[in-house]
Amino acid sequence: MCAVRFMVMYVDESVDVFYTDGRRLQLSPCGSEFMIDKHPLSPCAHPLHTRERVRQRTRFTISEYKTLVVNALEFRNKYSTLPYLPEELIAVELKKTFSDAVTAVQWPSCDSCNIEGGPEGDICVCSPDGHAKLILSSSGEEFTVEFTCRSSQREADTQNQQLQGIQHRSTCLLSDLSSVKDVNFSGAAEDSRAHRPKDAESVKSRNLYTRAIQQFSRASYPQTWHYPLLLAVRHLESQKTERTAGQHRTNPADVQDRHVQMSKFPDALPVKCPSPHQHRWRYERVNPDLLEQEVEVTTELVKVVWCKGVIYRVIDGVTAVVEISPGEGSLIRSNGALANYFTHHKSKAAHRDTVECVYYLSGLPPDVPGQLYSVRSVVTRASRILECYIQARTSVRTQLSVSCWKEQRAACDCVNVVQEVNVVGTGRFKALSDGTAEVLLVNGVRAQMMWTSHTYTPAQRASERWCQIRLPDGHQTLVQVDTDKTYERYVSALVEWCDWVKQTERSKSVEGVAIPDSAHSITHQPITCRSVVSELEKIKRFNFLLENSPVLRSTGRCLSGERSSDLREIKLTENCISDALQKTSRAIRDINTLLSEQHF
Repeated sequence: MCAVRFMVMYVDESVDVFYTDGRRLQLSPCGSEFMIDKHPLSPCAHPLHTRERVRQRTRFTISEYKTLVVNALEFRNKYSTLPYLPEELIAVELKKTFSDAVTAVQWPSCDSCNIEGGPEGDICVCSPDGHAKLILSSSGEEFTVEFTCRSSQREADTQNQQLQGIQHRSTCLLSDLSSVKDVNFSGAAEDSRAHRPKDAESVKSRNLYTRAIQQFSRASYPQTWHYPLLLAVRHLESQKTERTAGQHRTNPADVQDRHVQMSKFPDALPVKCPSPHQHRWRYERVNPDLLEQEVEVTTELVKVVWCKGVIYRVIDGVTAVVEISPGEGSLIRSNGALANYFTHHKSKAAHRDTVECVYYLSGLPPDVPGQLYSVRSVVTRASRILECYIQARTSVRTQLSVSCWKEQRAACDCVNVVQEVNVVGTGRFKALSDGTAEVLLVNGVRAQMMWTSHTYTPAQRASERWCQIRLPDGHQTLVQVDTDKTYERYVSALVEWCDWVKQTERSKSVEGVAIPDSAHSITHQPITCRSVVSELEKIKRFNFLLENSPVLRSTGRCLSGERSSDLREIKLTENCISDALQKTSRAIRDINTLLSEQHF
């Protein structure tokens, strides 16, 4: 069987796979359709002859392409938002049948959870019912989830699944009642078997489940996996404390979530695509030899790239970040917009002392014989992928990426300023409609982060938020809100601003609110809306000029002299006009000085 040379998942979640024998397979964003380019033509073939292409439905693929399609679909489901799980492509040993719908999982509390440690230093959190499992890598920067997911169904069965999901959640809540025991349902089971419907195969298909696997980065992941990830991270931190202090200590004050948490599983995409006309296929010729080199990378918006067993993941945001996952538990992440520096979060099982190290793009370490991968090669390729991604994002030639399975189509909306305030002596605070919050301080430091993400709240996900800091000398760094202490002064001010914006957006209020001194001690003055300040400045300047300008008084006397013949005409000379302009300029400077010392 031919091996895979290069795999790419684009932002619309379509997949492009290149093989060693020259074939190329493309998956639609929903995964329900594929197109494969067969073996390339011989060198002696006519130039007008094109390569033979086969386009089929994924679930009805023939045996010749079944292995290729299954492997490509597995790669897509691992990094996509929603998996595509047709019954025809699920292995027999992976098929499971449940009488009730499994749409959510119940996690135990922090003090009674089942956490296991792997031989490579990874942390595994399992649900009591066995329907979900989260595995945190030894570096603590990425994790994999395995959960029970129903196979892809027709759209007509969606409402039935939702009703069964409500029944399943009610059953989960009732399962904790200790008073219910020794209940015999054998009679009901016999009656149920006696009154089975004729369409038993259809019912069996609706109750067919399998195991789905997805992988995420701690910098960007769905909210549904936040609680089990929190359990794994706390266990990893406790192991670190145990190694440093020599004993394991659990502080009850650090455990915040004592109650049972529920996580809703992602639903599988329907078997039939709702918009097959939006499937976009790539017919241009691509040389796989150049793709394997660090110099040539696709110029489209990519999400995940697989090359020589290494995963390259691009995380979009205020500053795009590329992550490298070699597969042995460590993770390499870029820093800054130019990605000149890369931080290597090493596996804690293999590196007890040195957990992190920083690489400079122009001074990468040399290759060492016997190492699993070349740091120089993977970092160079990741830098090139990020560079091409930024170019494609800012290019006007890049086509709008629309996923065929999404109900809400993507649109190019203009970014507007939602709220903007100015703190005298501190800086400017701004919130944009694309979810970006920005603070520009008077000392030249600029801080940016997201404020409209629905995946976290100020009380629940403040520990997982990231902030981009740009210093006056141009140095940029990506810091985590709860762990960074170097830039705590700037991060705390930005977090307070984001929370204030979300609160005012919910209440639809535009009144100014003073930032508490506990957030940052760099100011004791209230925040005032900038629009109000600018209007007050205009009014006061106009009144000052109207009352103190000799030019306006002279003009007024001239106008009154036209009505009264006993007033003599006042002549304006160049010296008079120059003197008036100088006085006006001095008055404006005095107003600016007064406004900087007082606030209205």
